[in-house]
This record gives sequence, structure tokens and C-alpha cells, in this order.
Amino acid sequence: MSKNNLKHYQVFVLQLMAQPAETLINDGRWNIDDIPLAIIQSWMTAFTEMETGGSYTLLLGFPEEVIEIDKLLRSRIDDGTPKNWKNSELKTEPMWAKIRNFAGKLLLSEEIPVDNPDPSDWYTILPEELH
Repeated sequence: MSKNNLKHYQVFVLQLMAQPAETLINDGRWNIDDIPLAIIQSWMTAFTEMETGGSYTLLLGFPEEVIEIDKLLRSRIDDGTPKNWKNSELKTEPMWAKIRNFAGKLLLSEEIPVDNPDPSDWYTILPEELH
């Protein structure tokens, strides 16, 4: 557990977000066409709470990097539903570069390795109540 009380599944999401775009796109372990949407859905599960009416609120007590990532993601969400982005936008969209920077900075400040986790492990590490 980190000094900011990041849970293991939150670290997992941050590690995914910190990966270079090419690593995510060329990683044969992803069996989906829309990696950005999968990352956003993982973020929403790990870092937010769903309210009545389908809106999401960032959980409290996170460092500034988490708040900034959340702001960036919300800036691209329409009506509570993440947009469908092409995988190539992980490379070309400035927002993703900022997210990579914030996620990597937070992991390093917490002395957590910026490993490339296996996306298929997500449901294994996610607590049952969040499935």
C-alpha cells in the first residue's frame, strides 16, 4: 500500500495509463479494439463512485495527479459516456500524453514501478463488489 493509500487495482490502472502509446497499442494481450475506452472504464471503476442518475464522482483523498487525470478524462466525456477513440489517438491526442505524465509522476513519487500489467488480470485483481 502506498503512502497515499492507493489500492492495488488503482495502481494497476495508473500503470496502464503510464505506458507509452506504442506499448499499449502493440501489446498483444489486449483482445479489444478500443483500448482508450477500456482504460477509461477501468478508471471509472477504480477511482470514482457512481451516483444516482449515472453520474460519477471522484473518490476523496487522492493526490493532485489523480485529480488532474480525472479532469482530463471528464473533459472528453459526453453525457457520462466515454467517447469511442481509436487506439491511434493514444499517440496523437495531447490529453493522453498529459495523462501518461501524471500517472508516471505519481507512480514514481510513490516508488511504485511503472510496470506494464497484463490487461487480462483486471477482473482477477478487482474486488468482487466492483465487478
